[in-house]
Amino acid sequence: MAATEPRVGYLVEQQSGHQGAGPAMIHLTDCPTVGKALPRVRADEARAALTDPGFGSCPRCRPDSELGIDVA
Repeated sequence: MAATEPRVGYLVEQQSGHQGAGPAMIHLTDCPTVGKALPRVRADEARAALTDPGFGSCPRCRPDSELGIDVA
């Protein structure tokens, strides 16, 4: 059986700029608000990141919902 590409992928957007710029954001690969040059992460890595206070979930593409977790 051949391996298939995952239906959904996850990207990490590091917040840059001033101190306290906010948490890094996790996005779905098809999120319209980010470029595709961001680092990709596996679903288990995205899930772990979203439980870390240093990361947030994009409010537009909602990777937390795709992963079945509640980050509220």
